[in-house]
Amino acid sequence: MKTKLISKKKNHVMFTLVFTPDELKAHCDGVLTADVVQTLIVESSGKVLNELGLKAAAPPASEFNEEDLTAAVTVTCLPVLEEKHYKGIVLKRVKGPLSTEEAEAQLKDMLIDKLIESVDFDLAQTVYENDVKMLAHGLGQQMKYEAMARGEFLNPLDEGMDNRMREIEEEVVKQLKAELLLNAIIQAERLDVTREELEEGAKAISIRQKMSVEMVKDFLGDDLAALRKDMLTKKALDLVLVNAIIQ
Repeated sequence: MKTKLISKKKNHVMFTLVFTPDELKAHCDGVLTADVVQTLIVESSGKVLNELGLKAAAPPASEFNEEDLTAAVTVTCLPVLEEKHYKGIVLKRVKGPLSTEEAEAQLKDMLIDKLIESVDFDLAQTVYENDVKMLAHGLGQQMKYEAMARGEFLNPLDEGMDNRMREIEEEVVKQLKAELLLNAIIQAERLDVTREELEEGAKAISIRQKMSVEMVKDFLGDDLAALRKDMLTKKALDLVLVNAIIQ
């Protein structure tokens, strides 16, 4: 396989993979299916990213040309972080009549804003076209439903609605960027969650929801993957907060 790097901009990489007939035959039993091609592209893209010292944030987007056996690949990578990006962030505590939980939530929200400001990266265009629009639409529909439940009338032609939808899209972009950054921190700091921590987390949920641990596992799955992801994200955010300079 040959690789031709087309461009590397911020956290997006574009390259072309050139396969030989023998390589394709080695990965299939005489029938070249779309699944086989996609698996080969994912594996090959991973090798390319390793050579560049990058990690994929999502599966590669690709377009395979059967005539010349090439694949045009675009990958959005995790932002390349240095410790200065997420350690020693300066925050100014907002004074006011807030509870401990509210004050901590406010600090974490400001922390996310500072993280996003400190690293120059973009979401892939496909993320804007798919995830951002889809999530924003869902939140917009929820907002309309809640307004109707309160007996309020929302005029779809109202300029305020357009402004609110733009605000929702901006919030979704912030959430997706925060997720990428925190995943990059998890990788950089090699954070992990032990099975014991997962079991304790499941037990805490069972107490809050007043259900058995078994019911929690039935809902989340025996591997508790969703809980593990949440706990890793919290560890990353707590790490940044502990190393922040709060004035």
